Order: sequence, then C-alpha cells, then structure tokens
Amino acid sequence: WFAEFYAIMTNGGFNAIIGNPPWKEYAAVKNWYTVRGYSTERCGNLHGICTERALSLKSVNGQASFIVQLPIVCSSRMESVRSILREKSARLTVLSFDDRPGKLFEGLQHCRSAIWFSHGDSSSIPEQSSTRYQRWNSEAREHLFAKLEFATDIKGTIFPELFPKYDQQIHVQVFDALKRKAKKTLFDAISPSARKHFCFYQEATQYWVKAVYGLPYYSKNGIEGAPAHGRYIYCEDESKAQVVTAILNSSLFYSYFVAYSDCFHLSQTLVEKFPVTDEILRDDSLAILSKKLMADLRQNAERKTIRTRDGAEIEYAEFVASKSKSAIDEIDERLGKLYEFDPVQLEFILNYDIKYRMGSQDD
Repeated sequence: WFAEFYAIMTNGGFNAIIGNPPWKEYAAVKNWYTVRGYSTERCGNLHGICTERALSLKSVNGQASFIVQLPIVCSSRMESVRSILREKSARLTVLSFDDRPGKLFEGLQHCRSAIWFSHGDSSSIPEQSSTRYQRWNSEAREHLFAKLEFATDIKGTIFPELFPKYDQQIHVQVFDALKRKAKKTLFDAISPSARKHFCFYQEATQYWVKAVYGLPYYSKNGIEGAPAHGRYIYCEDESKAQVVTAILNSSLFYSYFVAYSDCFHLSQTLVEKFPVTDEILRDDSLAILSKKLMADLRQNAERKTIRTRDGAEIEYAEFVASKSKSAIDEIDERLGKLYEFDPVQLEFILNYDIKYRMGSQDD
C-alpha cells in the first residue's frame, strides 16, 4: 500500500472511490482480523467500517460511493456511519431501493439496498439530497437510474439522525408543514397503562399500515385472541383511539413510515413521534371517518385458514386495504385541512406510491 499509493496519499488522497463492500457482520471475521481506531466499529458491519476507511482516503474535493444495505438510512446501530458520512461530505446523496417487485440483483432475496454518494469534505452540515424509496417492475430495470428524481436541500427533518427517503421536493415541503404546524406527537395521545379503548397494529408493514380499532379476528385452535407481532396503543377514550387509528391508516402516515423506517417494520418509536396538534387529537370528524374505515375494512375482509408447521390451525380476517382506498382518502383530506396542506401537497399524499399500493399485493 505504501509503495503503490504513496504519491496519491501525499497529494491528499483519491479523487474517486467506488465500491461494493462486504455486507457481513464484523463478528464473523474477528477470528481472521481486527480493526482498531474506527468510530464505526460499533455498527458491527464491515460495510460501515469500509465506509469510514474510504472517506479517510478521499481527497478534499474527491467523490466516493458505495452500495450497502438499506438499514444504513435508519438503523440505530448505523448512526456512527451516518455521522461520519455527514462529517466527511460537503454534499451527500442517498438512494434507496426495495427488492420487490424488481431487484437490483436478480436471484438474491432480502437484498434491499442503498447507494450513498459523498462529494467533497466538510466538517459542517452537508447539503443533503435523497430519492424516493425506489420500486420498479423487472422490465423497467434498465431505465431505473435514468428516471431518478431527487429531493434536495434536506435540512431539519423529523428524525435528524436518519437519512430520510424523501420522494421529491414536495415530500420535503409536506413534512416541513407538519413540523411547523404540530407541536405535539402521538405519544401525547397514548395512555401509559392498559385501557378499554385501543388501536392495534401489526409491526410487519409493506404497502399498507395494518391498524384497527380493537382487535381483528384471529383464532388459534379455536381460541380467539390477538395476532402475533402486534402492538397496542391504549387511549383514555374511544374518540382518541379512533383518531389514532385513522392517522395510522392514512397515506400521510404511510409516506412518513416509508421516509423514516426500514420499510418493513413499524416501530413503536415511529408511531409515538408522529407530529400532531391538540386540534387533531380532539377532531370528531377523524373519529367518525375511522369508524367508517373500520366498517369498510371488515366488510371487505376475507376469512383465511392456515395450518402451521407444528400443526396449529390459525383462522384470521385478512384485510385488503386497497379496496378501502376511498375511505382512507377521506381521512387524508381531513388531515390535509388540519395540517393546512395546499392542493398540490394533498394530491401528492393521496397518490403516494399508488402504482404499487393499488396493484397486486405480494405475500
């Protein structure tokens, strides 16, 4: 290394670095080698450590880019990697990619990914931009990069420690409007102890947030109960629980989920930090629209029965949220008034990711 690249490093480093670093846990290679003095060691993944190394080799005006796993944008353990990317970039761009329905790498499963671009070197806050969470059909793969759109000038976000997956500039404007208008969060609507009235949601989320007032139908070997991997949001009264249910089912909340999550798991933290106002939490119209949506979801639900590997029989109500899109739109229209969205912003939310949300659903 010293002999081959001495001249480059004494002149400030590399002008360009590109790579596909190993997507491998650091613990898996510690018997072979160890690293020392890396602030990103705590992330526990080699691609994060390689990112720090690449940035240290980049010249002041150089550029670097890696393709890495999607959790770099939102996982708490990747905060050290995000921090050094901000610290070592004058401009930072992050692209995010799903692996359904089309994939960047055919034949691989669970390969959701992100590509980061670091331009220049700076110790101040970098200019940051992003793309939407990219979804595409396989036949469109060759046109994917030519059609990218960017949200630019991303500054104060709801979660400043994350890399948001903003769709385009209007997505930035929508969440800027939320921050300006809302001084509270859904946490203020939640009771710290169990109550009669609650919203129940499934953690696994893809094209729709699965949230209902009360429990959906679910039985195991004939005994009714709560579905697995679900969470309760308890509220002091029915109206507030219905308002929370309405918000979680809205396309506005879904766009927030996509922007700030791993696009598969809906965490309690994400739910609790959604910005709201007192006016929204007390809004009777939202509570009424939630009841309407619940009735519509249940009317369109299908009873399914499956048998698990251990022989248990599970019967459950499968909701098809796309059939209730008109009821969800009414909720978003009401939220649009309460958050004071302009017509263009509301239209963006109503049609957010609509091509894939309204298409055929993946299991």
